[in-house]
Amino acid sequence: MKRWNDFQSPLAEGIKAYLTSKRALGKRFKTEEEMLRLLDRYLIGLSLTNVAEITPAILEAFLASRPRTCPRSYNHLLGVVRRLFDWLVIQCILPRSPLRIQARPATANRQPFIFNRSQARQLLSAAVQLPDTLHSTQRGETYELALLLMYGLGLRVGEVARLWCDDVDLNRRLLVIRQTKFAKSRLVPFGPRVEERIRTYLSHRERYTTDLQHEDPLLSFSKDKKKPLYPKSISHAFHQLVGSLELTVPPGVAAPRAHHLRHYPEFRTIPSNRLPSFVSKGIWLEILGIVRGTRSSGMLRLMQTSLYHFFDDRTDAAALGALVRGRLARWSTRKPRLVIDPTTSC
Repeated sequence: MKRWNDFQSPLAEGIKAYLTSKRALGKRFKTEEEMLRLLDRYLIGLSLTNVAEITPAILEAFLASRPRTCPRSYNHLLGVVRRLFDWLVIQCILPRSPLRIQARPATANRQPFIFNRSQARQLLSAAVQLPDTLHSTQRGETYELALLLMYGLGLRVGEVARLWCDDVDLNRRLLVIRQTKFAKSRLVPFGPRVEERIRTYLSHRERYTTDLQHEDPLLSFSKDKKKPLYPKSISHAFHQLVGSLELTVPPGVAAPRAHHLRHYPEFRTIPSNRLPSFVSKGIWLEILGIVRGTRSSGMLRLMQTSLYHFFDDRTDAAALGALVRGRLARWSTRKPRLVIDPTTSC
């Protein structure tokens, strides 16, 4: 495959403006850009000269050239292309959208594969055995720690890959997850065993480089430890490791994916003897959602306070209760904000 060299099809300027508009609203749009690159490359191969030559048949042929057996994956690609052309119509760049394809009917989603502790140990043991290569060092330890953070702390693949040394506070046992889903940042607490794993990894890293800077990636197996892991590299290594474990997938359950590691059930719950009486089940689920990055609300401010000491036995329950009730009262009375994109008028 040829090296990527910017958008060059007749849609190039429209795609660039579309991505710029969405990113100005705080959206990452990295996956969407990769899909639009596929469309751009396909249009280049047809030697089109202007946007008016893009017909429904061409777009249908493009989607057919990207074989996707899963309806959800196909509809995702279709949705990205549809939203691009709808935006071009709103901006008066096109008189009408040439896309006429309907989404595929999606069946019921299968349950994610839940790794139990025994299976997780097997996975981590297999990961640490991965050998170094000519251009990589500490490869097994790096993948082991990446999978451990996903399984034990509920992190996403991209969140693990984007961790920098400055994001790890070993004294307070906190990870700073920056600009992730919902364009939000959050703090994730971890326990003494995860702290020990991170310290061990960093101490072994000093054998290869002693010039550790705050802006360096936490996980790297390059020789200079300056090049971060790619999310696709973690997913690729995960699938290789899972294939060697010969796991049994129950009926109605999806094949194991790297994202399934964050569905570890014990991360979603807390023993009843550790849950203060003032925290209801609904509030606790909301709190867990913010820690895991699946909630976006004003309660994120609450998670940036001493609430993280909730995982410490020394927490003053009365003081924490007052804090939670006060923050929730202010959060519940806020009026929703209407965000308007100033670029959506002709």
